[in-house]
Amino acid sequence: MQEKTYKSPLKKLVKFFETSRDKWKNKYFEKTKELKRAKNQINDLKQRKEDWKERAKKAEDALEEINNKPVEKKIN
Repeated sequence: MQEKTYKSPLKKLVKFFETSRDKWKNKYFEKTKELKRAKNQINDLKQRKEDWKERAKKAEDALEEINNKPVEKKIN
């Protein structure tokens, strides 16, 4: 592997590389937080969807039960 030679003083290079690394780390950290937030939101929406499906199924079953129930006439 060929070694790179820089014209700038080491002090400036170290500062530049540290800043570059810190920016990369911050960017990665923010993207990780954003990804976690999106995953949590997806999971929450999936759960809500399942809850609504279950609720709708119960309502359909109740309606079907009401519709299939024989009608009784009251005699006065």
